[in-house]
Amino acid sequence: MKNMKKAQKIVLICFAVILLLLCAELLLRPRASKNSLATLLYNWGKYRSASKIWDPLAEKHDADAIPKGNAAKSRYRQGDYDSAERLLDEALKDGKEQARLHYDRGNAQYRKDDLDQALESYKAAMLADPDDQDAKSNYELVLNRKGYKKPQKEDYQEDEQEQETPQNDYDNTLNALDEQESLDRQRQDHQTQIPRERWW
Repeated sequence: MKNMKKAQKIVLICFAVILLLLCAELLLRPRASKNSLATLLYNWGKYRSASKIWDPLAEKHDADAIPKGNAAKSRYRQGDYDSAERLLDEALKDGKEQARLHYDRGNAQYRKDDLDQALESYKAAMLADPDDQDAKSNYELVLNRKGYKKPQKEDYQEDEQEQETPQNDYDNTLNALDEQESLDRQRQDHQTQIPRERWW
């Protein structure tokens, strides 16, 4: 019986400590708690409720782009693409450029049928994160919707001069991303090489 009471006391103490830590988290970091609650509501599909929590957090003029990006996603899900784009523009000004914010802005612009701006946003997302396959796919989708198609090899003629066209811009962007990825891999390989010992 003594062991049982001792185990119950330990469990009760652990529970009290956890509860105390949660209360401290709520008191000391209310912003993180609100963000967590809004994320939970967003994941449940309650976008308006999530917006009610994220909007005041997004209105604060600090360098944290996360609440603005989250509020923009919620607005996007509600069909308010203009507001989502505005919030994403603010988020990009506040923080360092983030590929996901550019991608989300491109989605909002695409929904508004602002295809040229959507292309620019997807391009910025790909340049910020060359591994972002979603941005690349959406970039190609917008190009296809605008009527551009990737030229086939037989379409090229060697004696023609290259002209600056949106198709060339498309190819140049994809080639630049491939080169950037190659350079990143080379830098990474170079940094991981073990230095040779000196012979003297």
